[in-house]
Amino acid sequence: LVKHLVDALDDLSRFAHVDPASTDATTLVQGVDMVERKLHKALAAAGLEVVNPEGQPFDPSRHEAVATEPAASRDEDAQVARVYQVGYVFAGQLLRPARVVVKQA
Repeated sequence: LVKHLVDALDDLSRFAHVDPASTDATTLVQGVDMVERKLHKALAAAGLEVVNPEGQPFDPSRHEAVATEPAASRDEDAQVARVYQVGYVFAGQLLRPARVVVKQA
């Protein structure tokens, strides 16, 4: 795992030390996005699963409801409307629940 994270750390270091006067914001955003993808890829290969349940039924064993909003119909009752913060599962164990907004009929 550490071997795979070192590449992403090197990339992050390069972007953390660029001259803001000579680098445009788009380049920085693209660089950070690249580092994020590398980190997710390395961690997924090690067994980390992202819990991003938008549009799925609310599951209290994997999601934490931080707010509710009205559902447009009964069919949407108890569905996840938005995800404030993704959750993580590693080796079948919940590390952090996804923090979500749940629709209520």
